[in-house]
Amino acid sequence: MIGVLVTFTQTEKFDHATLAKIAGELRAPFEGMAGLRFKSFMLDEDSGRARNFYLWDDEEKGRAFFTE
Repeated sequence: MIGVLVTFTQTEKFDHATLAKIAGELRAPFEGMAGLRFKSFMLDEDSGRARNFYLWDDEEKGRAFFTE
């Protein structure tokens, strides 16, 4: 298994309604995704950072997801 932490930094305040909408729209594609064991979204409003943590069955599947 391999874990990947992706951090997004934003200078403006996060809009909770927009985040909830995006999360709702993106939930289905991640459910049952081959090789993905776990995905979590974390928000730190004080620092302006949002993080996604992914846990993959193996490195190859994780790398394949993050390539263009």
